[in-house]
Amino acid sequence: MGEKISEQTRAEWMEEVLKLTYGRMKHLNEIFRLTREMASALDRNDRVSAQMLIEMRGEEMEAVASGLRKMHILEEQMPSELRDEIRRLLSGILDEQEDQDAVRLAEIARNCKSVLDQTIAIDQGMNKKVAGSDSYYAT
Repeated sequence: MGEKISEQTRAEWMEEVLKLTYGRMKHLNEIFRLTREMASALDRNDRVSAQMLIEMRGEEMEAVASGLRKMHILEEQMPSELRDEIRRLLSGILDEQEDQDAVRLAEIARNCKSVLDQTIAIDQGMNKKVAGSDSYYAT
């Protein structure tokens, strides 16, 4: 078992993780908004708007990927005990005695998952509509 980390050290790590996770949530919300607009543009057969929205969504997706790379680097640098706690919280799992930062992190992580799930559902519908039986999601 690793050495015990101080509350101040934990708080500093947690602040960095919260910043990255909040940024991820912000970008995922924007991807969700753009995906809804893209579905609407496709419903109107507005290919110009759809193409522009695809490009904008791609930029947001790259921002999410960049944040995930930064999170991975951060996790590699933190003490293993804290890394395990952070990963648990990023999975949305709370223990009974959690501090305010831990609760916030788990809530943001659950919100990220919810927004991502909603975005995927819209994306699947668009894909089926556009690609028909050739859709990746066709059953």
